[in-house]
Parts: sequence; C-alpha cells; structure tokens
Amino acid sequence: MGKIGIVILAAGASRRLGEPKQLLRLSGKSLLRRTAEEALAVDAACVIVVLGAYAEKMIPELEGLNVLIAENHDWQEGMASSIRVGIGALQKQQVNAALLMLCDQPLIGREFLEEMMAVWRRLSVPVVAAGYGNAVGAPALFESVLFDDLMKLRGESGARQLIRQHPYEVLPCPAGLVDIDTPEHKMAVEAIFKLKSQ
Repeated sequence: MGKIGIVILAAGASRRLGEPKQLLRLSGKSLLRRTAEEALAVDAACVIVVLGAYAEKMIPELEGLNVLIAENHDWQEGMASSIRVGIGALQKQQVNAALLMLCDQPLIGREFLEEMMAVWRRLSVPVVAAGYGNAVGAPALFESVLFDDLMKLRGESGARQLIRQHPYEVLPCPAGLVDIDTPEHKMAVEAIFKLKSQ
C-alpha cells in the first residue's frame, strides 16, 4: 500500500476576496484549520501546509496540529511556486504519491480524500483528479514519478495542465464547485454552513 502525503496549498493573497480567505471562519473555525483537520483525519503519511502571504497570521491557526509548515517566499509568482515548495518538502518524506488540495473548497472533507486515496491504491494510475462540470482539478493526487514534472511548473498555472498529459482517473466532486473567491461566494458558503449546523 503506497504512502501518500497531503499538501495543502494556502499561500495566496486572496486579492479578489479582499481579505485572507485562509482566515475566514465557518462555524467558528478558519478555513485553514478546517482543511488541515480534514487532511489529518485520513490515512496519510504526513500533511504539509504551504504558507506565503500573511504567513505570520496563519501559523497560529495551525497550533496543536501535527502538520509540517513549508513557507513559500515566492508566493507572488502564483500557484506553481506553492506546488514546487510543497512537493520539495514532501520529497524528504519518502512518499509514493502527493495529494494536492486547496483550503478554499470548504465542502470537500475527509470522505472525499479517503475515496481519492483508495481509488489510486486500487487502480495504480499516475493521477486521480476531482471532476466538476467539464473541468478536472483539485484535489488531485499525483504518483511520485510525476514529482519532477510538478517541480517544473511555473507561474499561475496549477497542476491541471499536467493532469491531462498522463493517464488519469476522474473522481466526481460536485463539492469542488463551491469555492471562496469573492464576497458573494463567502456569503453563499456561510449560508450553507448555517443550514448544516441547524
């Protein structure tokens, strides 16, 4: 059974939202902490959190959690720089695969992560990606043979371009359509969480 490390990409500045989305609170918990707790709840070898913008404000949110923090000093370059930092940290952990996830998809929880890991272990494909609508994307799991390719990513491009270059399995993920990029998104997600807590 292959060892899987989880990388949470949380280095962005959330310019469209106007405030650090990682610190947004839903049901009393920040998105960053909520995501880290969900990642820690599954059978992963380790959880790495990549921080960048506002890192000093983020670190207290992870207090008491068994995560490794990797700081991305080049976060302004875009998503690719965070992927490189996360994979670089993960390579020291001797894992067989990396599961990349974001902290602004609050409806994605441990059940989906467990299912993604199980699909990879069962099918042994190089990539398992979340599918929503006609798109594929995060969370996405990459076998270690692709780590060098992930380390070559540059700029704003995430790993989506890499997914389509290799055999991949799509795991339907309607919850992945819900993210938080604008104040309107934030209000919609807050309403969902209020309903769930009733």
